[in-house]
Amino acid sequence: VPRDWQYGAVGKKKIEGYDAKADTNPDEMASRFENMTRWDDTDHPVCLWYPSPTELQGFAGLDVLALNQSFLRRYIDRNLIAMLKEQGVSSLDRDWRNMSSEEGVQMLRRFEGFQMRHATGKDAIDQTYVVTIDNMLKMLAIQLRLKNGLPIVIMGETGCGKSSLIRQLCAILKLPLRTLNIHGGMEAEDVAKWMKRQVIEASY
Repeated sequence: VPRDWQYGAVGKKKIEGYDAKADTNPDEMASRFENMTRWDDTDHPVCLWYPSPTELQGFAGLDVLALNQSFLRRYIDRNLIAMLKEQGVSSLDRDWRNMSSEEGVQMLRRFEGFQMRHATGKDAIDQTYVVTIDNMLKMLAIQLRLKNGLPIVIMGETGCGKSSLIRQLCAILKLPLRTLNIHGGMEAEDVAKWMKRQVIEASY
């Protein structure tokens, strides 16, 4: 995942000069996201190393994918491309826009690897949801953050598919999903108590 997408969400200046008092000012809090990297600002090149499905260590293959395959010619040395092809990495020339939804589901599960054995979620996959290369890369970005214990903020207009994407990702990886519906009568303390219960549940 590109470094600007992983770490550039709130701006370096805000991270270094964090002011706790700003958390009580909604306008100041919102201003942190003004320079957030937008999804459409990059081709999202990703090198996927698939963990072994049966062991905690080792790999079972790799894929190189992106929204725009031209990044290969711009950033990867020709000799390296040739060597990878000799090793059987056929995805270097692939147009991922032609990926099937079923293949996207399998790639997400392969990337989860050994951890799929411990999955406890029971929600069924929505068969009407089509996993495209675009939303699969979004799911991978979320998946990578979860694996590394990083927080996630998903922003977008109403109805753009944020909730559907999360529900489908959890169903694919068989992860339990907990949701909290916010309404006008809810206080910050209510949200904090709910979050505490989920943290305690997740630690078992």
